[in-house]
Amino acid sequence: MAIDLQYLLDRSNTKLKGVHGTIRDMSIELIKKAYNQKIYVAVVEGYRSIEEQNALYAQGRTRSGNIVTNAKGGYSYHNFGLAIDFCIFDENKQPRWSVNDKWMSVIRMAEGIGFESGIRWKSIVDPPHLQYVF
Repeated sequence: MAIDLQYLLDRSNTKLKGVHGTIRDMSIELIKKAYNQKIYVAVVEGYRSIEEQNALYAQGRTRSGNIVTNAKGGYSYHNFGLAIDFCIFDENKQPRWSVNDKWMSVIRMAEGIGFESGIRWKSIVDPPHLQYVF
């Protein structure tokens, strides 16, 4: 059974609060394009405060866990509403984080819309990250 497009849009809309309108529109376009290819994408992170960014930066450094970002607060496009993180969901609405053919298809769609993908970075590869730098 397929996931309903509206479920993906509703789930994403809560994470798109605080994101620049252009990025919001691009994100919705990406969700719809992927859905038409039977790939179920939702935004799982959007705007992030400086404090939230600093907490993520501390992870793997001064807090337990793996390092997930090289950006301190004020240095991430998330802090300015110019970035999102996405995930692919299976038919049971469970997140799937494997970078596979479907994932790369979404990356190509996102880049076709104008997003820059963190999967192409050299210092810390960030497959879910998409940003738009105008």
